[in-house]
Amino acid sequence: MSTCCWYTPGGASTVDVLKCYASSTGSSQFQTADEDLCYCLECVAEYHRARDEVPFLHEVLWELETLRLINHFEKSMKAEVEDDELYIVDNNGEEQLFDCSGQDFENRLRVPLFEILKYPYLLLHERLNELCVEALCRMEQANCSFQVFDKYPGIYLFLVHPNEMVRRWAILTARNLGKVDRDDYYNLQEVLTCLFKVIELGLLESPDIYTSSVLEKGKLVLLPTHMYDTTNYKNY
Repeated sequence: MSTCCWYTPGGASTVDVLKCYASSTGSSQFQTADEDLCYCLECVAEYHRARDEVPFLHEVLWELETLRLINHFEKSMKAEVEDDELYIVDNNGEEQLFDCSGQDFENRLRVPLFEILKYPYLLLHERLNELCVEALCRMEQANCSFQVFDKYPGIYLFLVHPNEMVRRWAILTARNLGKVDRDDYYNLQEVLTCLFKVIELGLLESPDIYTSSVLEKGKLVLLPTHMYDTTNYKNY
């Protein structure tokens, strides 16, 4: 029976594994560790618990995290396109074969999407943000809306996203999850503070105030313009 690199009771300390992982940039040694993070929710949770204990590695880990997720999204997107190019050929000609359920696509991306929604600082990376939005939109278009049953912070960030389809998904998801109570607020405080700062700092009127120098890799401080609709105050 195979074991996960990040979530193996009685194994090496996750913090120690994480330090080795961070120092082996570009090495194929930790390819299995990357795969575990793409398919195992327990590994993702354990990874981020250990990450909180090594703030001095956050910038290095940010590069590894975004690279891992971008590669996995792009690979999954490509596989989905190739699936859409399958045809059934019979005496009546050829008919394109679609995956109407979208289940395979969701299965490939379920863990990465949950990771991004639970740890939305990852959305600061513009390319990763684009891929996450594209994946959610594809599921919506296939009538296979991505289901979330916990109040993950990323859902509330998507309430103001420039993409209308993602905004609608976030609004419906947040509504189904119910009111935000006091305990929820503490879990969502970082995201809600960022949302309020957009108004308090006048970023809707002067979005150029935000520069890349303000962005802290791996930390959600201010929202970059790709994460909210700068042209529509009413939507915000």
